[in-house]
Amino acid sequence: MFRLTIAMATGIFLSDSFLPDGRGISLLQGVSSVFLFVSGVVLFCRKFHRRWIFGFMVSLLMVCLGAVLLLFARQRIRFSWPEEERLYVGWVTDVPRKKGKTMEAEVDIVWMSRIDTVGWQPVDRRVLLRWIPDSLHYGLQCGDRFCCRAVIGRPYSDRNISDFDYGLYLERQGISGTGISFAGNWRRLSGRSPVSFRQTALSWREEVLDIFRSWSLDPDVFAVVSALAVGDKSMLTSELKDSYTAAGTSHVLALSGLHIGILTVLVSWLLRPLRYMRGGKWIISLCLFFFLWGFAFLSGLSPSVIRAVLMFSIYVIAPVFTESRYSGFYAISLAAFLMLLYNPLYLFDISFQLSFTAVLSIMLFYPWIERIWKVKGRIFRYVWQTVSLSLAAQLGTLPLILYCFGSFPTYFLIANVVVAPLTVCILGGTLLALCLSPFPWACRCVVVPINWITSFLNDTMHSIRQWEGAQISSIYLTAWQSAILAAMIVGWYVYRTRRKCRTLLFVLCLFDLLLSTVVYDVMHPAGNRIHFVRSGVYLCQNRDSRKLEFTSFSPVKVDTFYIVRLDDGSWRRHRSDIPFNVHFMYLARGFRGDIGGLCSLFRLQIVLLASDLPDWQRSKLQEECDAMGVQYIDLKEKGSYTVLLLSLIHISEPTRLLS
Repeated sequence: MFRLTIAMATGIFLSDSFLPDGRGISLLQGVSSVFLFVSGVVLFCRKFHRRWIFGFMVSLLMVCLGAVLLLFARQRIRFSWPEEERLYVGWVTDVPRKKGKTMEAEVDIVWMSRIDTVGWQPVDRRVLLRWIPDSLHYGLQCGDRFCCRAVIGRPYSDRNISDFDYGLYLERQGISGTGISFAGNWRRLSGRSPVSFRQTALSWREEVLDIFRSWSLDPDVFAVVSALAVGDKSMLTSELKDSYTAAGTSHVLALSGLHIGILTVLVSWLLRPLRYMRGGKWIISLCLFFFLWGFAFLSGLSPSVIRAVLMFSIYVIAPVFTESRYSGFYAISLAAFLMLLYNPLYLFDISFQLSFTAVLSIMLFYPWIERIWKVKGRIFRYVWQTVSLSLAAQLGTLPLILYCFGSFPTYFLIANVVVAPLTVCILGGTLLALCLSPFPWACRCVVVPINWITSFLNDTMHSIRQWEGAQISSIYLTAWQSAILAAMIVGWYVYRTRRKCRTLLFVLCLFDLLLSTVVYDVMHPAGNRIHFVRSGVYLCQNRDSRKLEFTSFSPVKVDTFYIVRLDDGSWRRHRSDIPFNVHFMYLARGFRGDIGGLCSLFRLQIVLLASDLPDWQRSKLQEECDAMGVQYIDLKEKGSYTVLLLSLIHISEPTRLLS
């Protein structure tokens, strides 16, 4: 099962890398038929010395299967959205969340039509929609049918700024596009969508959150309890998240394998007397199975919870059918296989990668680390086991963490020793308080300690964050460097298992290669850049970037370049006898005026038209630039514009250079 999973994951990765346009499904299906036929012939001949041919053909078949599954998944998501405003009809499939002045939710767009015609075109795609609340109409809720006027499209990629393709990220989450509908452009229609299983789970989770609100917890305590118990992280503040991240315990705030493992241990301990009954092993396994999926239902059936529950469900059922020493490895392999078979895009989810990598790393390295030091005494043994578990998980996930986040928490061992027992107390106490909610006095006796313990946990994480050198940041590794580091870790494990000198030599060679690439990157840093994108102007160096802040009519100097951003008409009140030389004039939504008026104040070299400008204004400005011989760049069409800086970045504070 592990080999089949690796083969399918390889096919998904190769298809994503070399078939981005989605072609080649027919060819892959034909090749898969050949592999299936050859493997069937070898199996029918029953020649033991040719067994490797059967294994090789089946592995290639799984590679093709993974590639085909990914291409089909992309076809179900991608859609050619029109650039102009259209009329859309759909269903709200998620609980709306407040985002600044707008509301946001995932919706299923069913029909699309031009505004000036009657004909409807089927769409059937999932979209991340924002709308501005309208006081004249009731707000949209989960399950509502609606109609809106909006411009929906695949989001622009700012990958050259932060190495993060937001559009590709949404596509891998099953979302085809994004859009916004302004006040007065949307209406709730009569009728509701058929209630799905997930919508029922989300409504139950809201009821559980209402019970939490009735406990009158402190805001930060309520946010952490909601994240721990039902996986709702919407109330977590950025400061609270940063504290847990700097302490190396951010995994506690994401409802995943840690919490499901704690619940499995607690319920197994409560059901332990059933082991002495006839068939008690079956009864315990079935009780754990239904309890875990019931908890997943209460938490809203999020992908991370489903992944963890599926893994632990297989783990508790597997010992009935196979030897206990193989049940863990079998559970993780089968869970990954089933999840990739259901949705191959899970492979690119960082939480999926970190979850399975951490579990596999614990299974491989924890026994070896735990045996390094024989500790006597229950308390000291618990501390050492917690440290060993944290080291094992951190060792396996280190390449991914350095590649994706570029930071490393220094005191993660100390923080996890504190977090592990407190998490058990908070999670167990929360479930007990939920069971006692019909009895207010008894429930209050449990809620008060939960409030104290969670407050102590938050204060501890804040304190660790303040320690000197709590987090090492800006140590990003490239994809190849992360792969080399992962190969070093695997090679070291093989050496510890087999004790062969050639394996150790291989690990040392990989270490030399990794060190050489790091030294080369340090000696040859990437050039500094200015990026003009739809969301503003950014200064970038390697993976570090920051947005330039502009005040009204105040040029910013970056090295030898002067940049001005205008998003209103206040500039027309100024006068100048000598036009000021501006290298880049960035015109954003809200700009009022014309190019002729700008030329009376500025000597324009390049005008950049932001993508959020109305189409009529963009066309008018383009015609004026052509008539006056001014070079312009349309960011809606081009996406972004980059300027390389040959010298070190020096930024002057915004100053008012014109009277």
